Amino acid sequence: MIISHKYKFIFVKCGKVAGTSIEIALRKCLGDKDISTPVVDYDEAYAKYKKIPEAQNYRNSEYYNKRVSKGSRGVFYEHAWAYEIRGLVGSSMWDDYYTFAIERDPRDKSLSTYYHHKYGIEFPLYRNIYNVIDIYSPFKGQLSHPHPSIAKVCSLSRWLKEDAIHAFSENWSRYTVNDNVIVDKVYSFNDMTTLTSDLEDLVSSRLDVPRLKSGFRKKRSLSKNEHLLLDKLLDNGIYKKEFKMLEL
Repeated sequence: MIISHKYKFIFVKCGKVAGTSIEIALRKCLGDKDISTPVVDYDEAYAKYKKIPEAQNYRNSEYYNKRVSKGSRGVFYEHAWAYEIRGLVGSSMWDDYYTFAIERDPRDKSLSTYYHHKYGIEFPLYRNIYNVIDIYSPFKGQLSHPHPSIAKVCSLSRWLKEDAIHAFSENWSRYTVNDNVIVDKVYSFNDMTTLTSDLEDLVSSRLDVPRLKSGFRKKRSLSKNEHLLLDKLLDNGIYKKEFKMLEL
């Protein structure tokens, strides 16, 4: 998430849409009073290596680190929803600033989420054990506590079946209120050229957008059954809204 007072824009960061890449690219342009939130450690390490500024001004009190260490996300956090940000900055600033987000074909997003969770995130052992029991128990008809961490222990086919029910990769709620989009524009992940061009005009500078969180997908080809399950994701009501909004 970014709130730039210097350039009067607010970036609502969604999941699996190259949001970290955009956020890191914009950091070099931000003013001293602008707000940007931390990203995952290995992406922060990349930023440090490239001499890109750290996240800034997201701590709202001296107790911030203590609260976050106990599980709180803090006031300004990476994937803050649009309505949360609007509530923090006020309607006047929200309406005055250019607000935007990025969205992606739910099918591509689901594959990205699956492989990132399977190969890019470490979960506690107890979580993996619980998920194995939850998924493979013959006495369970459905998951007791659906969570995207199941990707670590299940096949792609099972993931797609569960994602069609639970919409693990949904972003719709991040930029809408009561099914109404409340940001000025939702860019398509498939048209990053337009997004980059608009942002370069906004900050009057060329942006070097890195490719972060890529390379986790080990398998590119899909079986016939996996293709069928992938298309069935669009039967999910939330994914259907995302897909329709992008006019894919």
